[in-house]
Amino acid sequence: MQVTNVVFNSTASPGDKTIIDPPAEERKIIVDLLKEEKVAEATRYSEGLITAYPRSFMLFYSLGMSCLLLDEAEKARVYLKRATKLNPGVADPWRCLGEAYLKLELNADARRCFDQALQLNPDDPASRRGMTQSIIDPADFDVSVETLEKMVTEDPDHPHLLMALGQCFVEQEKYIRSIDALEKAAGLMPEDTSIMAAVGQAYVEFNQPDEALQWFNRVLDHKPPRPQLLSMMANAARTKGEFELALDYANQAIALNPDGAGPKNTLASIHATLGDKKKAIEVIEDVLTQHPDNIEAMIELVITTTVKKDDPAYKALEDAYKIKPENHFAEKQKTRVGFALGKAYGDTNQYAKSIRVLKEVNAKRREFLGFDLENEVRSFELVKHVFDPITPDDCVEANPNDRQMIFILGMPRSGTTLTEQIIASHSQVYGGGELNFMNEETAELMYMFGLQPDVQLKKVAFEHIRRNYLGHIDSLKVGERFITDKMPHNFLRLGYILAAFPEAKVIHLNRDPVAVCLSCFQKLFPARGMGFTFDLRDLGLYYGMYLDLMQFWRDKFPGRILDLDYKTLTEDQEGQTRMLLDYCGLPWEDQCLEFYNTRRGVLTASQIQVRDKMYQGSSDVWKKYRRHLGELLDALDEAGVKYG
Repeated sequence: MQVTNVVFNSTASPGDKTIIDPPAEERKIIVDLLKEEKVAEATRYSEGLITAYPRSFMLFYSLGMSCLLLDEAEKARVYLKRATKLNPGVADPWRCLGEAYLKLELNADARRCFDQALQLNPDDPASRRGMTQSIIDPADFDVSVETLEKMVTEDPDHPHLLMALGQCFVEQEKYIRSIDALEKAAGLMPEDTSIMAAVGQAYVEFNQPDEALQWFNRVLDHKPPRPQLLSMMANAARTKGEFELALDYANQAIALNPDGAGPKNTLASIHATLGDKKKAIEVIEDVLTQHPDNIEAMIELVITTTVKKDDPAYKALEDAYKIKPENHFAEKQKTRVGFALGKAYGDTNQYAKSIRVLKEVNAKRREFLGFDLENEVRSFELVKHVFDPITPDDCVEANPNDRQMIFILGMPRSGTTLTEQIIASHSQVYGGGELNFMNEETAELMYMFGLQPDVQLKKVAFEHIRRNYLGHIDSLKVGERFITDKMPHNFLRLGYILAAFPEAKVIHLNRDPVAVCLSCFQKLFPARGMGFTFDLRDLGLYYGMYLDLMQFWRDKFPGRILDLDYKTLTEDQEGQTRMLLDYCGLPWEDQCLEFYNTRRGVLTASQIQVRDKMYQGSSDVWKKYRRHLGELLDALDEAGVKYG
């Protein structure tokens, strides 16, 4: 959206009392501010005139457009809806209103707005792009992909269709396919900054921040920086580990929108990633001082701190949770509120309330994903079926001169983040975090095996996986030879890892099953592959399947997996740390004992915990909830899993 060429003309004719715009000198001030890219100042100035000119089309349109540029979609929606009522015969406000609805994931409403805009201005490319984006159903990306793929087959060089398809692939975590579609769209419309930004964001999700920043900088080659773009660049720099750059981008975003909550929430998240809880809380409290109703800041404050019953955010979240959602966007927000409220109830020893709220929001999330445990059962059985005939002759020969990979895996919330933080504190190790590379390289294979389960894997397949995976590692552009990959769910892909990387180190985390399952139930995982965490019975049965699969890997690849007990690690920190470093082939370094001081970004749900000294007893916290976990305990018993 460009503002430099904006010209607002009064739409009122002499004697017309329907629309009354400010005088020409007032309008000129607003236009000049927008031309100078002073969007926040233009917004404040326009808001100061609303009371005097409550029927000004120009004011409401300029405010709506400005709020869009500041990524304040809900405010933009209110202003633009008013503008379209005051003067329904102008196309641009309808298009902007459609863009606001898209940001709010109200795509049916967006479609109606873009249709109206196109009726008034059929040749507007932005409205055509928006109309295509509105095809996406945020409640069902699978159906959206199916629809868009059919449309792309009929019109393979339609950039807006390709853009929409690429964004759907991001939601499905199919990042390579997403980037292919988005980069093709960018090639077809090389001047379209919206497509450039979408490519950059896809690279962020794919954990390729260098490429992301390159695309974001292309946007800056075409238009001045906006708070939303700078926030995206801050997140890319954070993912890359360039924290000073991330802080700089976030502060630039705040400078452009000093009154906005979004850029400050980004800054707070960067401080949290760095383990600077004090600064994160200071920024969040500043947001809440200016925006006491900002839900995202309240949620972040509750997650970051130990809640007390008299905390204002605690009461505010209770009130927010009672509001009935009116649309998909509000439903998603209520889900986030519910998970934060569940933590708050736990912090204040209200365990029955905590589980009740968590059951409600988890059930909604499970329903939204359409999760069915039977699909997971089939996937686990398929993995074992595929790897059952594999022999040592099918595996790749070790190459000690390649990168030394350290795979850390296990159930989510089992201690994988802590273990990686300890190892990554070593001077010779780069902590890669949760890399999605192995999933990308094996997903199509597993899909194929679902169709043809008796096709056999051969050495050439493992060589291909190894070559491509190491190519992704090289793209990280790091100098360390030892690199950790802490994707917990790599336990599903462990056969590929062990066959393709015979020299790799594999560390599997064991933790009390109930502690793991409850901790999963208490966290909102955005990834679609975490559907099993949204029901206590599913969690218990899934845990049994996971244990069974891990035993299958031990039998198939004897001596290749190091089992690390989380509780033992917390009780014998130095002894277990020495053992870990020795296993990885690393010399002893004292800083590995002070992992909480290591300045590296932690982007997982454990980013707060790994900034504290080793904590003992966390695996027993679940016992406070025991009376309310009957479904989970029964499922674990049914699966033959020992606990407690």
